[in-house]
Amino acid sequence: MDARSTGILPGVMNIFLVDEHTLFREGMRSLLHPLAETVALTMFDVCEQALELPADTPAPDLILKDWHRGASSFSTLKSVCQRFPLSPVVVVSGERGPELIRKIIAQGAAGFVPKQSTPQELINALRQILNGEAFMPETAQDDHATRMGDPRRQSRMLEMATVWPALTERQLEVFQGALRGLANKEIARELAISDGTVKQHLSAIYQILGVASRVEAVSVAARRGIRAD
Repeated sequence: MDARSTGILPGVMNIFLVDEHTLFREGMRSLLHPLAETVALTMFDVCEQALELPADTPAPDLILKDWHRGASSFSTLKSVCQRFPLSPVVVVSGERGPELIRKIIAQGAAGFVPKQSTPQELINALRQILNGEAFMPETAQDDHATRMGDPRRQSRMLEMATVWPALTERQLEVFQGALRGLANKEIARELAISDGTVKQHLSAIYQILGVASRVEAVSVAARRGIRAD
């Protein structure tokens, strides 16, 4: 059986794991094996140890980070994302409030996996993230759906759909994000899709509107009386 047919990637996958608990780190070592033929795990007690690595240290394929309460955790997370911009950062935490998860994703994390997850749920989430998609647990997704169902936002969506009936629902959501001034990465995190998918939707939107850029698209919407929420 080919490795890819089992969901196991060929070759070596380098993963950084940051967690202060030795037992948790050692337990994760065995749980991550289904991701690749060989998983090379580098473990740290705190993020500062990873941030202090030499500048020429190869970026890992994935970074798993624990979570602690306090404003400093957000700044540390942001620092890790900036230090390793090509490595998806995933927060693994015992806390799982929807508001916390949204804030963590907004700071640059590619995903959030509760420590209450089963081993298979963990692997499925990490595979999704490694495939370029964002990941949030269902509770946070349900909360996101509620926010997207806000009457004002729905009214704006209906207004936009009336003006541009060729736009799909997802394209309307992406367009709303652009009208609100969100960057592609911010739109991707809010909608739990990849940056590449956002770019594809924006290209389709520009074609439908007959424009060549985001600035022109926002200008066209403004002339039609459609602005950000």
